[in-house]
Amino acid sequence: MTHSSTELHSASPAALISAVERPVPYVGAGDAGGGGLLHSTSLESLIVLLTTARAQAHARYLSAHFSSPEEEARLSQRLVLYCSDQCQPMLKKAARCIGIRHIRVLKTVYSPHVHNYPMQPDMLKASLAEDVANGLYPLLVCGVFGARTTGAVDPLEELAEICHRIKVWFHIDASHSGLALAASAASAAYGFRDGAGQSGEFASVDEKDAAAERMWEQCTSTFHRAALLADSIHFGVSTSFLPTLSANISAHCCTSQMWPR
Repeated sequence: MTHSSTELHSASPAALISAVERPVPYVGAGDAGGGGLLHSTSLESLIVLLTTARAQAHARYLSAHFSSPEEEARLSQRLVLYCSDQCQPMLKKAARCIGIRHIRVLKTVYSPHVHNYPMQPDMLKASLAEDVANGLYPLLVCGVFGARTTGAVDPLEELAEICHRIKVWFHIDASHSGLALAASAASAAYGFRDGAGQSGEFASVDEKDAAAERMWEQCTSTFHRAALLADSIHFGVSTSFLPTLSANISAHCCTSQMWPR
């Protein structure tokens, strides 16, 4: 690994964590805690994510339910990935690449309360209970922050609490809309919005814009609380976002995976 590549992997996750106003537990120092990784493609990033989650599932379920490590292959065939139909398709492709056979795609319906298509926590809990009763083992639950096609935002905090209680990996897919968090933080820092959250000099006074602003603030607040319980977060970034480094970077797009301490 070149010096510039090492610098990129060290500086960029820290810059992203700072930009989206994540708390200290996401800033790693050596072996002490959380941090982040850059990947060249989303598929690569998601394969690493699912492989890591599978390794943790093996350690947890093998010690609790199986008598010998030889049952590992058998366990792998019974792991289940949970996501909604708003999740990016690349996650399902990554699961198939590493041999995850059971993928629960939960159907969403339009919610007039949030004006999009969120995952329903009750449906997730019912699916988890049904699969466990049938001898399957939850691998990972993916919540969405801003779906590519509809902009859907799942009830991330509630999903995170469910996963935290049953000790299942909770992942937030912010690959499409996650960097809007950084833009939102930057606009506040440069005074585009005043401290009370009202429209500033550069904002429209249209009522629909004001309603959208309130909805965005609610979504970001939910994201920040859920991120404290999440095991990983997936962002899509471009080199225009990355900090200035000592050498030119040839890649034009990469993805970042973050995890808390």
